[in-house]
Amino acid sequence: MGVPASHRPNRGRQTEILTVWSRAIVVDANGGKPHGGTKIAYDFFCGAGGLARGLLDAGIEVVAGFDRDPQRQATYKRNNPPAKFVLSDIRDLRPRP
Repeated sequence: MGVPASHRPNRGRQTEILTVWSRAIVVDANGGKPHGGTKIAYDFFCGAGGLARGLLDAGIEVVAGFDRDPQRQATYKRNNPPAKFVLSDIRDLRPRP
């Protein structure tokens, strides 16, 4: 299972990784232009989505949360729209060409 192209930040634009936390990657999806860039994040080992909620509240678009526990899916989706929940073991994720 991979991350769909529509959920990847690059989409033909230059991106810069701004921060890698223990569970999330935040990138600048503004093509390297200074100031006002759209920041997007991917939340790994997301659980019920506490980190995603904080990122959303801070104005960062959370594209998707990844977790292998299906019991977390309903809570994550309810608390963090429009972020997607990807039910998968992170070891099984592969980039799509």
